[in-house]
Amino acid sequence: MKKYNLMRCILIIILTGFISGCNGSLNDDKLVKIKVNPLGITGSGGNFNKLNIGIDKNNIPQKCKVYKVKAPKIDINQIKEKANKLGIEGKLTEDKKIIRVRGETGDLIVDKITGSERYFTKQMRGDVEPKPIKNILKDEEYVKLASDFLNKYGFSKPNIVLKGVNKGYRIGTVDKQGNETQSVAKVEVMFESKPVDGIKYTGIGPKISVWFGDNGEIIGYSSIWREIEEVGNYPLISIDEAVENIKKGKALIYNLSNSDEEGTIESWELVLWSDPDGYEQKYVIPHYIFKGKTKDGRVFTIVTRAISNTYIEESKS
Repeated sequence: MKKYNLMRCILIIILTGFISGCNGSLNDDKLVKIKVNPLGITGSGGNFNKLNIGIDKNNIPQKCKVYKVKAPKIDINQIKEKANKLGIEGKLTEDKKIIRVRGETGDLIVDKITGSERYFTKQMRGDVEPKPIKNILKDEEYVKLASDFLNKYGFSKPNIVLKGVNKGYRIGTVDKQGNETQSVAKVEVMFESKPVDGIKYTGIGPKISVWFGDNGEIIGYSSIWREIEEVGNYPLISIDEAVENIKKGKALIYNLSNSDEEGTIESWELVLWSDPDGYEQKYVIPHYIFKGKTKDGRVFTIVTRAISNTYIEESKS
């Protein structure tokens, strides 16, 4: 009986240690450095002399997952095959940044850094003068055509969801009497990534766009879609620390132009940041988005990193 009790105590001690490790405090010193691109100074040139916190600081989680970006798989033969399916007959050229197949009917371009793809017909390439769309389809028709196109040519991605249909691209035409009419020039069907573990993206992507001309004709396609894998759970900085970073200029601040503003944060959201196309992004890390109003009622938006600088290694711009 004594031997049984001793074994049970040892088992409890082992399990207790394992659970403590999963909660993270014992593993924080083992987290790898995260290499990221510079976020920038501000979005519109402004900053705060005083930034009040009008949200419950206790609702902020202590940790969040960080993801490593997988290197894109660039397959020359696959690019040629896609170009051939799209009806592009032309020479393949390559430099340090892109691979391009250019033909009479259009271009297929692959970014070697991100794996992003772009397909332009002559109309999207600018070889043909843009004209107003005469026959505009229903949104659901555009969505079906776009989805079928992505699946047919191997452009679709895992966890893709519809973002919306954009008919806001306009072109102006002037009649003989000098009257100008604004008409739809092209239609964009937009797709994005599902939230990752409940957290959505901000920044540029992941996204896919399919472009349409008249009568539902596909005239272009573009994507920026980085594949990721989980690295670990990283401690998040507090709201107070985030505010100090903002005041030091370590944030993107939108809709403010003065450097000595006073405002109040009224809402927050935890998001994942996606760099623009052409940038080598090694990690996808959580950021805070804060929204609020200045003292005189102007609305502002702030994006700042949610991970401590202890774990950050910033790339040289």
